Amino acid sequence: MATIDYITNAPPRKLTLANTHIPDEKMTMKQAFVLVVLLLTLLIAPFVQAAEPLLISKAYWVDESGKATFQAAVDADFEPFEGSLSEGYKPFALWLKLRISGQESLEQLAIVVSPAFIRNIELYDPSGDTSDKPLLPLLSGRDARITPVNHIGINNGFIVPSGKSHRDVFLRITTTTTLTVDVDVKSLDDADYESQVTATTLSVYSAFLLAFLLWALVNWAVRRDLIYGLFSLRQFLSVCHLFVCFGPLRYFFSGLLSVSVIDHIYNVITLSLSCVAAVFNFKLVSEFGVPRWLQKIAWSTIVLSASSFLLLLAGMVQQALNLNSIFLIASLIASVMLAFSVNDADKKPYGRLAINSLRFGFSLMATVIVVPVLMYNKLLQFNTPFFHVLFLHALISTIIFFAILSIRARQKDLLAQKLLVQFEIKEVELKKESERRAEKEKFLSMLTHELRNPLSVIRLMTNEGTSSGNAVQKAVLEMTQIIERVEQSEKLEDESMQTLRTSVRLGTVLRDVAMEHSASSRLDIKAPIDIVVETDERLLRRIVGNLFDNAEKYSAEGSRIRVLLEGRSAGGVDGAQLSVLNEVGEAGTPDVEKLFTKYYRSKGAHRRPGSGLGLFLVASWARVLGGNVSYEQIDGASSSSSVRFSVWLPK
Repeated sequence: MATIDYITNAPPRKLTLANTHIPDEKMTMKQAFVLVVLLLTLLIAPFVQAAEPLLISKAYWVDESGKATFQAAVDADFEPFEGSLSEGYKPFALWLKLRISGQESLEQLAIVVSPAFIRNIELYDPSGDTSDKPLLPLLSGRDARITPVNHIGINNGFIVPSGKSHRDVFLRITTTTTLTVDVDVKSLDDADYESQVTATTLSVYSAFLLAFLLWALVNWAVRRDLIYGLFSLRQFLSVCHLFVCFGPLRYFFSGLLSVSVIDHIYNVITLSLSCVAAVFNFKLVSEFGVPRWLQKIAWSTIVLSASSFLLLLAGMVQQALNLNSIFLIASLIASVMLAFSVNDADKKPYGRLAINSLRFGFSLMATVIVVPVLMYNKLLQFNTPFFHVLFLHALISTIIFFAILSIRARQKDLLAQKLLVQFEIKEVELKKESERRAEKEKFLSMLTHELRNPLSVIRLMTNEGTSSGNAVQKAVLEMTQIIERVEQSEKLEDESMQTLRTSVRLGTVLRDVAMEHSASSRLDIKAPIDIVVETDERLLRRIVGNLFDNAEKYSAEGSRIRVLLEGRSAGGVDGAQLSVLNEVGEAGTPDVEKLFTKYYRSKGAHRRPGSGLGLFLVASWARVLGGNVSYEQIDGASSSSSVRFSVWLPK
């Protein structure tokens, strides 16, 4: 059982922190709701038990020099105020004049000063001082050591005796944080009770946040998802922020840590929480498909956070915290803009519920944070103790992000299951396709083998001296070429074709292929012999042969076929281009979009034998060699027109 010693001139009392159960990682929305109800009950309890106020009036005076003495403050003109007061991030000294009512009983009174992160609070009570010596103040605040009369539990404040008549006491407040204060005077019993409620609430609240921290850590360990890692860090820093800003750090470590160390801890945690929260927000919302330009604007606000850390390192603490508050506002506004920029149906991977939760959640969080921060900077003025609103921010954001992350996890699991099913279906289809391909290859291998033998016999038994024999020999040659092209096409699909690159003189290859080709008498070749490329000569000969075959089949009968070889660069790469140009024959011109596809033959081409693989193989082999193929139709001066096929190869 953890305890807090409460020290006064009266007998010591114990302030007990409630033992709270931390839910396991399988937290449900119902359990979260129960914890929220408990927290709200504890927050409302102090107002139900509130006693009759002992503070008649309060007024303030701002000492901009920060050097005014107590006597100068007494003579100054104080302005009355109610509720909370904020002067922003200013290096001033804030003086408060409190009018305390007289009491018949001589019970002790408690002057409670909030928030707990105020660094220095000095109490001047001239009512009991009759000497001519300067009045020495009592000290409280984050920098003050714990004494029996300068704290009420974990809260800042002073324990003072009551009097039978009204009297004035003065507080002098200085801090490197925002110059914000709320002060009240209560009976010691009431202050003690409220301090117990505050400590118990912090205990339950911390347990609540730690439960979700554990939940996020388990999810991060299982899923290895960066979002859960960032949420875990955010929860951890939120707990640390509560511990620092609401008094426990000062109470438990006042005698162990120096003032400067406590101050550094407060500053680093405050800046780190703002930075991590912004990164988490941007990372989460970006998953919903927001415009990239808006993401860049949002991420650019991180520069403000980095600048805050630099100012802190330079010793400019108040300026760093001020800039951090501006960054906090900018990052939350950017998060709201990101959330409301999700408007396309194809950019909603987690469903409409997650989108609505995101928009509502960020709007609510922005309201809860931005309004108090504007008050901290003296841009808004309210009489309510607004810093208590910040106390709820971690609670609200935790519940909202828990809901969003739960929806996100469910949708991602469903998506993963869907992808797994699709993968299994695809795997079955690929297996079937592989089996079909193997069957086809086996069939083609058998077919080509069985056809080669009869064709060889026919070729040997046919007399080439007769016209019928020549026709048979030509048909056998065409069938042999079709079989070879089918085999070559299968090798391309299986990606089993290997190349052997050597230095090749293109002009020599062109002439060699032309001499062996059946259309050699129709070829007009213009090819310099000094053009050399690094390529596979075997594939090159097949490319040239197929282009010659195509020109011979589909050119006008008896027309000339022009072949041109020249050096040419493409995309800044030196190379060589081979062009074959022929007049259009009876088959007509091909469909440009289908020209280099597998098995394509134009309507007019069906009168001649062929497989529809010749130009497909030319284009495929050219790509294997790092080149490309192109087609161009050239309209002639008369009714005739020509076509040109060009192959470019790199040197």
